Amino acid sequence: MPSKTRRPSPLAGTLRAYITIEVHDANGRLVRRRRRRARSFVRNFLRSYFGFVSPLLTVGLWAILDTTGASRSRGTGSDQQANISGVKPWIRIGSGTTAPTVTDSELETPIVTAQLTTTVTDLSSGDDVSYSFLMMWTNAGATVTINETTFQVRVTWANVTRTLIISRDLISPGVDIANGEIASVTYTFTTTV
Repeated sequence: MPSKTRRPSPLAGTLRAYITIEVHDANGRLVRRRRRRARSFVRNFLRSYFGFVSPLLTVGLWAILDTTGASRSRGTGSDQQANISGVKPWIRIGSGTTAPTVTDSELETPIVTAQLTTTVTDLSSGDDVSYSFLMMWTNAGATVTINETTFQVRVTWANVTRTLIISRDLISPGVDIANGEIASVTYTFTTTV
């Protein structure tokens, strides 16, 4: 009996990313929800990947801009960390409205956030591999509008830790978060085998 050949998925080998923004009132009731594809990976995404897999790459060509805008190069003994602490969480939000560019290294206008909660979930199933990163924040002030988001990673070069963004997306129209409302922003990265 001939064996059946499995047809590959048309999405096989592609990396897809989605942003979901939900707004809940003070009682936890869902008020608004928006989901869109994340389309704005920045140059740091590929530079950080290729800079870490090959120690032979030249520093100038593969230099990475951290969130302060400083050019950083890879040192020996580097590792990538999926844990971000302090004021540099996995996902940051901002009110800027300038379109993303491939050279972005930070939000245009960061929204100062407190009481952040971040979680990571493995949503893999069958041939799909997915990881979801969630940030929750309660607004304790005047209404703010989320117009931009970034997904960040923390990287250590030769015992010095830097934070860099790998994606910056514009959210248009923006999402208003009133005093007392809870915003959750989720980045979901998916690929198919």
